[in-house]
Amino acid sequence: MQLGFYRRALQVLDRSYPSVPADWSEPGSVLPQKHPLVLYYAAFCKQKLGEDAAGNWQAASQLSPSLVFPSSPTDRVVLQAALAVNPDDAAAHYLLGTLLFSKGMADAGVAQWTEAKQLAPHLRVIDVDMGDFFLRLKGDPQRALVSFREAMKNDPDNAEAYVGLDEAMSLTGAPATERAGLLSQYPSADAPDSRMSVDLVYQLALTRAEAGQYDRALALFVNRFFPSEEGGITSGQVLFEIKLLQAEAWARGSGCAQAEDFVSSTQMGAGLSPRDDVKLAGIAHSCANAQESEQFLRKAAASAEPANLVWAIQAKESLGSYDARQVEEQVANSLTAAQHQMAAGAHSASWWYNLGLLQAALHRNQEARQSFQQVLLLPDPQMFHHFAREALAELSAVKQAGL
Repeated sequence: MQLGFYRRALQVLDRSYPSVPADWSEPGSVLPQKHPLVLYYAAFCKQKLGEDAAGNWQAASQLSPSLVFPSSPTDRVVLQAALAVNPDDAAAHYLLGTLLFSKGMADAGVAQWTEAKQLAPHLRVIDVDMGDFFLRLKGDPQRALVSFREAMKNDPDNAEAYVGLDEAMSLTGAPATERAGLLSQYPSADAPDSRMSVDLVYQLALTRAEAGQYDRALALFVNRFFPSEEGGITSGQVLFEIKLLQAEAWARGSGCAQAEDFVSSTQMGAGLSPRDDVKLAGIAHSCANAQESEQFLRKAAASAEPANLVWAIQAKESLGSYDARQVEEQVANSLTAAQHQMAAGAHSASWWYNLGLLQAALHRNQEARQSFQQVLLLPDPQMFHHFAREALAELSAVKQAGL
């Protein structure tokens, strides 16, 4: 095409390729003759040759633009040609908007997406992209919610719609019961053979636990396979967190027998974080088991890892070995080191969460709130969205108490 050999290009573009077994291709990928850009390219070549390209333009406009990511200069020329032929081609508007986004022209890209949405209100994938734009680039979770709710209706098995919805609702302070209800609307969410992604299962389980729906949260792990992912969380870690939340609820109520059984069954050793130790100590203390509480606190206080400093300090404070001046100096130094890491490009969810903990420890609550909110806007291969919501709830409680 770049050399003007449109006839030879058509020999590649305008033909039917044989099907292949499902495990020979990426999930969601399609054969070339079902790929909209291929058909747009073929139509463009026919137009350049003076041939009738109407059928190709029309066929391309009817194909799904899902998992299609145009980015090259030729892609742009072809898509603009498609819109010159048919300004009402929603797929071409959407794809051109995606291309413009890839070049950093976000507002121009959204203008194309907005046109596509008006032309085809039920077009799949566009609502998720619009939601991400409002949430991550414009910082407007309320407008993002509108788009993600639309995505749930128009693209109900798109996990990204539910992830975005959960993030936006978390930022607007929606209660866990409401978030759990919407996440549960994923098709066959509770079925062991559901197509729900592992990360979304974990998110739904944690959200149900946050809402106090412990049995429904634990039921998601029955007869379901959870593959391991390098750098990700395991089903065992998520299960432990849910049971930890349940035990805290028991300890606050009249279920100390169940809470103590859980604490006693937990091995003090590898696998527990200082945060876990502090929470287990709190459960034991609530149930009048001072000796067990002290054991967990001493283990947490002994942690020397910078990421666990705040939890170690909490443990020392509970043990009565708290030196306010020394602690403030330690936290301030750690905060300075974390800020230097930011200059070096550290922007992960875990980094923002730890930054928020340090800011909260220095009573810089507004900064801490902003850091925890930033956690909710980033990918979360661990459980930091859950931890950030927990921390935000604690900050809200402090604010309401006037502390």
